[in-house]
Amino acid sequence: MLGLGIVKGMAVTIKHFFMPKVTVQYPEQRRVSAPAYRGAPALVFDAKTNKARCVACGVCARACPHGVIHVTGHTGPDGKRHVERYEIEIIRCLFCGLCAEACPYGAVKMSHEFELAEYRRYNLVYDRERLQGRAEPPSKIVAREVKVISARALAVKEVAQIR
Repeated sequence: MLGLGIVKGMAVTIKHFFMPKVTVQYPEQRRVSAPAYRGAPALVFDAKTNKARCVACGVCARACPHGVIHVTGHTGPDGKRHVERYEIEIIRCLFCGLCAEACPYGAVKMSHEFELAEYRRYNLVYDRERLQGRAEPPSKIVAREVKVISARALAVKEVAQIR
């Protein structure tokens, strides 16, 4: 028929007109991000010593596909490695999470932060002080990971029972 497409289109429009609105007034109201959301990288503090877990091994810098992580460190008199410089060029970061996966000490985590706008480009090079404390405390991270792992195990068990 000639006007059937227009009638169907108008029916969809009228149906959506009477549905509840989902608009969020952004600065005042914020949507909750998904648990798997990968925001800006952040350095994690050790809860016991209240120091960053990073020992400047440089594995995260080698894992970064764009080379936006710059790490330098030195060995202290106590024989432990200490971070001298840890910088991430957020403006070029892909937020891929490879740095967090590669870190053997769990020192780099992806935060839920997404408001990264700045007026000057040089403000988008995050140093160690700016990166520390952006991630959740390790206890919350571990608790969430345990929940995810247990949920996966439960799903695998259910699939095994179905088969």
